[in-house]
Amino acid sequence: MGKPSSRMKKQASQEASPSSHGASSQAHAHQAHAQAQVGKLAGGGSSLSLAASGDGGVATTALRTRAAQRAAMGDVVGAISDLKLAVNLAPQDAETMEELGALLAETGQSQLAEAAFRHAIAIAPEVGHEKYMALGQLLVSEGNVEHGAASLRKGVDILRALAQSSKTGKAADVSAELSVALCSLAEAVLHAHAFEDDAPDAQAMQRADGEVQALLEEAAATDTSNPEPWQALASLRLTQGDSAAARTCIAECMKRRSPPASISEEDVYNSFESHFACAKLLVEVGELADATALLERLVEVDDGEADVWYVLGVCHLRQSDGAGDEEATEESLACAAECVERGEQLCSASDSAMMDDDMDEDAAPVKAGAGAGIPMPSPSAREESQRRRTAFAELRAEIERREKQKCQ
Repeated sequence: MGKPSSRMKKQASQEASPSSHGASSQAHAHQAHAQAQVGKLAGGGSSLSLAASGDGGVATTALRTRAAQRAAMGDVVGAISDLKLAVNLAPQDAETMEELGALLAETGQSQLAEAAFRHAIAIAPEVGHEKYMALGQLLVSEGNVEHGAASLRKGVDILRALAQSSKTGKAADVSAELSVALCSLAEAVLHAHAFEDDAPDAQAMQRADGEVQALLEEAAATDTSNPEPWQALASLRLTQGDSAAARTCIAECMKRRSPPASISEEDVYNSFESHFACAKLLVEVGELADATALLERLVEVDDGEADVWYVLGVCHLRQSDGAGDEEATEESLACAAECVERGEQLCSASDSAMMDDDMDEDAAPVKAGAGAGIPMPSPSAREESQRRRTAFAELRAEIERREKQKCQ
């Protein structure tokens, strides 16, 4: 976990609003619940109302420093312990509370993480966008899309104000953060639109698409070097059925991305999902050469993702259509077959791991829901495994059909 980008200069004690439109009664209820949860954050039932001692500030800084070092070395549990102690010493330090919330979220302790973020907001509601963005992303991931989007909007509003007041030296950094935040908000708006209880009418869909487009265009204009807004716009255009516009957007995205061969291993790992999503969009718009180069870089760094092998196999199969000569066609089909073989091997390994989890030679059969502790893959995990196997089988069958057709 990295440290926040800025230090808090002032800390307020006023109430926080989770959205830019003022606090609603429901938001106040969330805040009250967060205050009730905050006492648990220090562990052992300790109260967070302890006053810092004379050297409490020094101790808090030391604990935060050690927590960051521990987190960087993979000792997240130790880092959380240090931050809980720091929170005890300085219960009104919003940044410490925010850092604690980030680690709690990372370890799946969602309720405590939410309480930490809300407490940090209560301490300094108008200073610092990070806690609003973190809370918003947490709430969206938990399915609370409406309140998550509201928190993200507040974070974006703070960043917009900061961008307008920033001096030249910091303006670029703030603009980059704002661009990323706008993309996050656009994604949340799409989620909110997708998970509406009632099927939206055409006008509602148009309004949602319009808001998402406006946010992404603002993100693209705010940081002209950021490829993500263009990638998201390409995806939006595809859902709207405008393939030509999608191709234009993905071309703008690729202008801002590093060439696949020069993408560092660290960047692959840190932004794997983004790179993979970009590759799939390239396939969708028919830019197969660019898609293949990007996918080959991904498997070069991490060859353990079955879905990447599948999409790469599809790329090679489609390239065989326009290969131009028999030798190139054979090579493309052979590459596609290799991708299928590698993907099926990964599926088999994954299935074996699930079977190992199912079996316990020393335990009696357990009824579903008995909670006896035997790790069982969820139905969704089994369904996902079957989906992958079916997809690879269909791809293999198509490759074999093409090979037979070529021999006739």
